[in-house]
Amino acid sequence: MFWSFCNKTKVGIWPSLVLFLLPRDSCSQSSVPYVAYKLLTAQQISDTLTSWQVEYPNFVTTHTSQEKFGLPAAGFSYDCPFDPQVDGCLNYYAVVQDYVAHPPGSTSSNRLPTMLLSGELHGNERVGPTAVMEATRILLEAAACQALPRFTHNNDTQWELDSAKAVTCQGRLSDRYGMSDIQQQWLARLVSTRRIIVVPTANALGYYRNAREEGNVDPNRDFPYDHLPSDTDECMRTIAARTMNELFRHYMISNSFTFHGGTELLGYEWGNPTHFGYVSPDDIAQDQLARSYSVYGGSFQGNNGRYHPNYLYGDMNSIIYYVRGGFEDYAYAGSWDNTNMVVCNPNTYGGYPAEKTTYDAGMLRSFNMLAETSWVKSPNDNDLGTSLNVLYENSDSGNTKNRRQRRRTQIGDDDFYPSASARLEANERMAQGHIPRNIRLSIAAIEMIHPYVRITAVDGLELPDDIVPLASRGYSDHPACNNRALVLDAQERLLEQAVKTGALPVMEIPLADTGGLLDLQWTVGGAMTIDQTQLWVAAIDDSAVAANDATAWLQDYICGDPLNEVMSLSQRLEPNAIKAAFTAVGTPQQGTGFFSAFGPRPIPLDDTMGPVFHSILDLASLNVNAETTLVVLASAQVDSSWTQLPVNTPVAPSNTGPQSHMVQVRTNANWKHVNSQGYVVQGQTEFFTEPILIRLLDSGSSVTAATLVNDRFQKPSERPGLSTTVPDNTVTGSGSGSGISVGGVSVNIVQVEDITEAPTLQTEAPTFDGSVEATMEATMPQKPFFHRPHEEQEKQCRTFPIRS
Repeated sequence: MFWSFCNKTKVGIWPSLVLFLLPRDSCSQSSVPYVAYKLLTAQQISDTLTSWQVEYPNFVTTHTSQEKFGLPAAGFSYDCPFDPQVDGCLNYYAVVQDYVAHPPGSTSSNRLPTMLLSGELHGNERVGPTAVMEATRILLEAAACQALPRFTHNNDTQWELDSAKAVTCQGRLSDRYGMSDIQQQWLARLVSTRRIIVVPTANALGYYRNAREEGNVDPNRDFPYDHLPSDTDECMRTIAARTMNELFRHYMISNSFTFHGGTELLGYEWGNPTHFGYVSPDDIAQDQLARSYSVYGGSFQGNNGRYHPNYLYGDMNSIIYYVRGGFEDYAYAGSWDNTNMVVCNPNTYGGYPAEKTTYDAGMLRSFNMLAETSWVKSPNDNDLGTSLNVLYENSDSGNTKNRRQRRRTQIGDDDFYPSASARLEANERMAQGHIPRNIRLSIAAIEMIHPYVRITAVDGLELPDDIVPLASRGYSDHPACNNRALVLDAQERLLEQAVKTGALPVMEIPLADTGGLLDLQWTVGGAMTIDQTQLWVAAIDDSAVAANDATAWLQDYICGDPLNEVMSLSQRLEPNAIKAAFTAVGTPQQGTGFFSAFGPRPIPLDDTMGPVFHSILDLASLNVNAETTLVVLASAQVDSSWTQLPVNTPVAPSNTGPQSHMVQVRTNANWKHVNSQGYVVQGQTEFFTEPILIRLLDSGSSVTAATLVNDRFQKPSERPGLSTTVPDNTVTGSGSGSGISVGGVSVNIVQVEDITEAPTLQTEAPTFDGSVEATMEATMPQKPFFHRPHEEQEKQCRTFPIRS
């Protein structure tokens, strides 16, 4: 149940008007489309979260910890008057995920990698709440935009309406944020493959009052880690700490950012007196992540003359100072460093049950990085920055003018996806500031929570993203699925199913046009180091399903229960099953990811942000012929260095290896934790792409070049469909989807979701001259998007203020 906002009678702003009334006004020149950031008030945050749930119902649910977890509110009747339901302040949070692809309660929803963004625990440290709200805003805008046009529209009119909307919103993202289409696709993928919990103001009372504490208690000393055994009444005294505790108990959170103010740095575990002089067993991973966040966040010259360099980074004991009861160490070690945990018995707000501070083995193993955002806790507006080029590093990186143009689709004489205009020439300092660089930190952390692999091009034809927001993972009750005893023409039936649902990319390539060789490209994301990556291929045919491992594997993949679709975590993508049915292509390759401190290697191409790997498939080695269908996957093993312990640096606790979900989930297939809500963290050692299908055609086909059959960027009336002649006793009928006959068995097709709008399949080879083939126009960057930093981070000799 979601919190009801309809009783907010004290608010004189309708939710639909909120976006226009926020203090994010466009810069004073009317011709400048980007916005100058200003710090959001408590009411603006509340109203915006309310409006998002209305504007993006398939991407956002908004809650309060009072409604969700039964917590009381902090404060009095005169606090937070925009929350008339209670005396005091409600603690709002939003859960961002793709609720169409991952319905609540489904296996895929329960296994989504989960990130938490905490805007503040100290109410007078004001940068974080606005930064996490603005990061969430651009994620939602990009995901909603990239969901269009829908593949399942079966008429040109609806498709064109969607495409027109896509043009408008893509242009707005380009103008307001300087965001390329590649970046929009990247953000949309993050929304559709992760769960992001956004807590802008955990200390809601302190933020409303612009006070550090909640009442007279510091929330960042209020967690049950490294307190003295006698101090059981010194933790969980605040609603802020209880709110965060309930979220970590409810979800399985693998990565977290907690924003503060008072200095400028990134800190990670340890930050407590018991472990002073030691590093954590996850130090290697955290150091790599912090360094990449620092570089991607960048530096800027403030309008007050102060230069803000890249964030200093290191363990908190070394670069700030230690505390007892800190949020960071609690979220990282509370489930396994049990000797330093206490069971809390506070007497505030009527007490808090003792069982709420006892934890199972998987609850608290999150990387929880501290971001100290600004020397001034409430900076001047002139130092907050603007939305222009918000995803780019600072001007020193030399890449702010690199531009990638969006995809083009020809509709008559008009460009539905016109190339982007040149980047606005403006004072680049305006594009930088406290808000933009902390937006980048948030996005980078969301990216790095889980690795992924994507095939980007085949035989020179660029493939669209394999993750499309709001695309249901459910499939229709198709003959390929509803009667697994059918063994005739399995290839045709599985191809038809993939084409009709848009579940998998289906390509057709004339065999003669390949010259016996296929050029394949892929990329790897969500990882620092790509230890090994390669292609896998298998052929499916029309023999008995049971006699063909690849055909059986594909049927299982396509016809699985929609509630058990788990993307790259699916058992259908289990390494041993793939290796039993597929053949490795070429030799394994190595590289580095987009957020590696050394930049992506191999160098990105026009259609990717990350590294692009390349391999040639020798068709002769597979003994294939025309009318064979290939199933192609790519795999990657990543970040094996994270399993190591630092050399010549003492680790505490001693004789302990890495304990975090972030490390184990990518290096240990036996790692699995399930909580009482059904949420799962499952480890693996190899990550796979979604499969693609490549059908090889004979010389008599009308298809003359590599063609994507189910391309959502083509008009339904111009999609080529399968180039096939229907075999006897296989598929007969109108092909409209209302009913067909397979092997003499009459089957009625039941559709789900938008499948009723799927394009009608053609049973005769269509005429296709390539005139409607989508093309990608892009400018090759002179340098990769990410650049190697200085050989060693500058040592900054400062007297650090008391840790906020």
